[in-house]
Amino acid sequence: MDYYPPPCDLELIVNATIAACDPLDGRADGVVARSDLCKLHFNYSSLIGAPYYCAASSGGSSLGPGFIKRQSMSSTPEQNGTVTKEAVQLVQTLLAGLKDTQGRQAYLYFKPGADFDDAETTYDSETGTWGLSIDGNGGEFVAKFVNLQEADTLSTLDNVTYDTIRDWMQMGWTMYEDTLMTHNPDLSVLQQSYGRILHFHGEQDASVPTASSVHYYEAVRKIMFPNESLNTSAAAVSRVAEA
Repeated sequence: MDYYPPPCDLELIVNATIAACDPLDGRADGVVARSDLCKLHFNYSSLIGAPYYCAASSGGSSLGPGFIKRQSMSSTPEQNGTVTKEAVQLVQTLLAGLKDTQGRQAYLYFKPGADFDDAETTYDSETGTWGLSIDGNGGEFVAKFVNLQEADTLSTLDNVTYDTIRDWMQMGWTMYEDTLMTHNPDLSVLQQSYGRILHFHGEQDASVPTASSVHYYEAVRKIMFPNESLNTSAAAVSRVAEA
């Protein structure tokens, strides 16, 4: 099986998003710093029908220290066509984050302009079609550490729903909370010891969703200062974070 970065049409959508939303922060520097304004003003449907072309190239890339993505033994095939409605819907669904069948937010996703390089894909040379791969770090974690199977990855995604994925995340959180938990919003001990936290998060982080930092900040504000108004509690959090 050959593994590739996301198809060329998704790359075009990312690049078009950056081009349209980059200047919204007042500085054109190739970074979408105001993703909130991007969501308000950029219409992904405007890209339907836009032509794309990507020459054939070698596949594979790195996921960062300690993680090496499987390398394709052949070249990524040449791709050309136009952006489809389905491709736009896929991007919009990804950016909306994972929601269970009751519409409840189960996980936050990346900001507009972040790439989809971690969304490993497969290519069927006989049919000329692309598909999502389950043979990556996510599938391996669920198979080995959640389902406790002697397997390198999940064998199939048949009957897997958004609720299933939500439950996998909850199970993984419960099973490995002592080693993976980084979301404790009660910073009372740190505050009492006069400790300080400098917290920053890149808007285009493609490994950890930026919205998770916003969620954590709000959790700290509500837990640490539950009886304060929004402005008062925000100022209090800032004092805890001051250097």
